[in-house]
Amino acid sequence: MSKTVSPMSRSEKRKAARERRKKARERAGHVDTDEIVLRQVTQPITLPGVVSNMVAPILAPDRLPKESDGRSPPRRLVEKLRVALGVHALCVYHSLNALYGNSEKARDDVVDAAGMSFWHLRRNGAGHIGELTLFNDEDELIAWAKAKHEDLPVGAQIANNRLRAEAELSAVTLLGKTYVRAQRIFTAWEEAQTILSKAGDEAARAQAEEQAHGVIEKAYNSTGHDLTIGKLTEIAIYADINPVILWPQHISFFTELFELARFVGRINAGVGAELPTNLYQLTRLVMDGYKTGDTRDLVSEVARHHLAKAFPGNRLIAAIDAAERSALIVSVARGTCQINLVIKPTIEAGLIGRWQKIVSVLQAGFTRGVSLVERFFGTPR
Repeated sequence: MSKTVSPMSRSEKRKAARERRKKARERAGHVDTDEIVLRQVTQPITLPGVVSNMVAPILAPDRLPKESDGRSPPRRLVEKLRVALGVHALCVYHSLNALYGNSEKARDDVVDAAGMSFWHLRRNGAGHIGELTLFNDEDELIAWAKAKHEDLPVGAQIANNRLRAEAELSAVTLLGKTYVRAQRIFTAWEEAQTILSKAGDEAARAQAEEQAHGVIEKAYNSTGHDLTIGKLTEIAIYADINPVILWPQHISFFTELFELARFVGRINAGVGAELPTNLYQLTRLVMDGYKTGDTRDLVSEVARHHLAKAFPGNRLIAAIDAAERSALIVSVARGTCQINLVIKPTIEAGLIGRWQKIVSVLQAGFTRGVSLVERFFGTPR
């Protein structure tokens, strides 16, 4: 005789949801591994091409710490990740709902992957769908999700559907982990600045610097501190951020490649994109199949695959050549892969001075011996 299972009460459902979120946060600490070996930077951390029109603004802090040459990630980065996580979670929720035919299971799977309640995810993402996707609102997102899976039989028990579901959820899992990391690092820098601000005489200052360094080191060694280059490339594509802000050990080799991955991500999302002029030569090398013999080739391969698919033939390189001859910028229109050449905006003298100041601060922060970041990554050899 089969045993009857009584339905869960509301309090039991809330408790189960809390347990799922707790497990998701624990899983976020798991280090992803694959066959790619990370290349650690042991020489002085520098910013090649720091005066580029894309890299410097991204790495510029909201404010300069008064007591240290180190820099914390800007608060706007944490907010951007929060929004990106919410939008991706909504995309995946509607896709899984169409795939499963079960909205409750779709919601639970998304909550488990993100490590955040569905209410928070919806609140964070619903108003920003048009910023990160081709769609203007959630109704268009729902119609797209239904059309995407209309050729498949409904039911989560089908093996092929499970594989699709895992692929859909991978972006949410990765962005959830990145968001947690950004929060921890930002909080650690805030705590470190508070510690330094309370230091008194020279002896206390030295002790405070050591304590502040320990706080920052712990944050950088927390959630997802050793993600593979492949995962970092996905973060650049999904979240439209340069992951070297949170993984600065890769600045010397991957800054511009991750910027190219961001360009790819915006094209894939259909939201429109501009290719910064400092990436023109890199894009040529990538499209020509140039190989470095190290993990940079992995990022190049991903970018080349997507760019060749979006711009068959020699369209992109021809546009770059024409843009350089006329001092124009390559711009890809929203919703299409139509390439336009646009006039560079005029930069006011005051703004130029501001960027020069930012560049000098960045260069100082990455090279001075008292830099907390440089201390964390070891003494240069």
